[in-house]
Amino acid sequence: MERVLFKQFEKFDYYQNVTLEYLKDHLTELDIEGISLDNYEIYKKSEDVEIVIMKTDKEHPFTITNKTLYINHEWFLENQELVLNLVNFIVSKYKKEEFTINNKDLIDDIVIKTIASNSNIKKINLTPYDIENPYDLTVDNYKTLKESGKASIKTKKVVEELENTFDPILEYNMRKPLINGYSYKDLKEHSNDSLVSGLNFIELNSNLVREDLPNVKFINPNCIIYITEDIINLLPDIISELKKNNISNKLIIKVDNKEAFNEFIMDKNLDYPNIDIRCNLEDVSLPDYLRMEKKLYNMVYEARHLSPFEKYIVAYNIAKSFKKYKENDENKEEARNLYSILENEYIVCVGFSNLFGDLLDKLGLKSVNMSLSVDTSYDLADSNLEAVEGTLKETIEAGHARRIVKITDEKYGIDGVYFADPTWDNDLNNDFYNHLALTGDEVLNSRRFVWLFPRNSDELLYVNSIEEFYFKLNFILDKINSHNYSSNIKTSDENNLEFVLRELLFDKLEKLDPLFLKQLKEKYPFINSVMYWKEDLKDLIYDIGEYLVNHSNKEINGETIFKAVSNVYRDFYHKSEDEIDSLMPELISSNQKRQEIFFPKRNKVTDSDTEVIMNASNKFSLDEMTK
Repeated sequence: MERVLFKQFEKFDYYQNVTLEYLKDHLTELDIEGISLDNYEIYKKSEDVEIVIMKTDKEHPFTITNKTLYINHEWFLENQELVLNLVNFIVSKYKKEEFTINNKDLIDDIVIKTIASNSNIKKINLTPYDIENPYDLTVDNYKTLKESGKASIKTKKVVEELENTFDPILEYNMRKPLINGYSYKDLKEHSNDSLVSGLNFIELNSNLVREDLPNVKFINPNCIIYITEDIINLLPDIISELKKNNISNKLIIKVDNKEAFNEFIMDKNLDYPNIDIRCNLEDVSLPDYLRMEKKLYNMVYEARHLSPFEKYIVAYNIAKSFKKYKENDENKEEARNLYSILENEYIVCVGFSNLFGDLLDKLGLKSVNMSLSVDTSYDLADSNLEAVEGTLKETIEAGHARRIVKITDEKYGIDGVYFADPTWDNDLNNDFYNHLALTGDEVLNSRRFVWLFPRNSDELLYVNSIEEFYFKLNFILDKINSHNYSSNIKTSDENNLEFVLRELLFDKLEKLDPLFLKQLKEKYPFINSVMYWKEDLKDLIYDIGEYLVNHSNKEINGETIFKAVSNVYRDFYHKSEDEIDSLMPELISSNQKRQEIFFPKRNKVTDSDTEVIMNASNKFSLDEMTK
């Protein structure tokens, strides 16, 4: 193989070869801020030619570039004493505040003492970039430099005796990772002023190493410590270390999977006064969290032996009749946060949805919150949805929350994705189920007009055919200025397509049906990647569409609903058969009347002028249920 040698810096204007004599005579005139041994590097230009790049050679051992003096390594090995004398000479004559020596072989005790004696040098960098062979700062040399008044000593390593010497001038100790990647500087410097360096909070997560736990003693006592639930098993040890050092930092545990966290925490007696739980961006003290979680468990405890759909009805009943809808205009979160609504007089749609979702979780049922905009003009009408005092009803768009649920129950032949809205069945005097588990078609047939956000994938959750799935996917992509997508056409804006699919998969389907997502991940491993998906998505899209077609618009008829309600009355509310027989006719009748108001008959004219009655059947009609 041919090897071509040339000097790298011949192609630049700012490299300079100098002799030893020139260095000594013109040192103060040269712009040097550091010294480094040069090593040649080999680059393969082709299979037959290697290019050897050398900044120096033995005949020209000194090159200055980028304010660094490079010394040829081979020449150094033959002239070590001379080079150390040269380094010492350069350091003794240096006029600037900061100097760098990049190689361990260029440092000895004499050089250190000369650095110390040069009052111009305030900051010394000793092999700051050499990870493999760094200079090991000794205790004596540290003392020599410190006593000389140096402001900073930067090195990649110190001897063991200095490992826990957190002197501000020791950059290595101040910046080395102590716990979860945080340095002593991070842990000790604290300020509430964001413009001042230092942290007012840190997060301990899965990167935490048990051996680093004693280093919590370095955390500033004013610093908030966030703890992720994946290291919750280390919480007692973290608390023990804090108490050992008489530290009482605020601990905030970030909880995503409450059921797994509760299983761990309920039987623990954590003797620490300053723990908050953060769940869905709501902070609550640990004692209050435990008390209210037990309260929530008690609400549904007796439903644990019911069938899935019966459990679902129990949770829905509790949520929709928990209290009357009421906003808190002074603090809107009071009507939305789960733990707030448990012990105050306020609740709005987000609160109903959060309570319902939490109860479903405790019963092992899957759901996700759905944010949308709806026509709220009916909120200003009377009970029959007629305009009040003869005023004209105008459509009013406002934010709303309901839940998307996955219900599977062999007992009742149910296996589908549904939309639940306990807010719209909120009535403390009546037991309404008009919005218990709606199909997509039923939602569309309601009198409430619905707006979905432009990049929202919720419309894909109710489709009657794969063609409709592709059509809706096209529609969503069109709304975000993307090109058409079908079973055999790729969008030119693949980022938008991937965004919609990721939201559908990981914000919706993974929570509603984890088994289905597990199967998809096994079949299409690339979807686990955080990087951009470069694969052909046609088959993945088809599989998602087929799943949704098979789980959409599977109406739960009135007979099934009230059969399950009767069983809930008996097995959860412990009503007698006679009581149930007495209650059901009125219950069915009131729901039937309300169904006619909320889901009226509609006429649709087709291209052939054929009139179609939409939502013609009232699923709560006694006639319909006895057919």
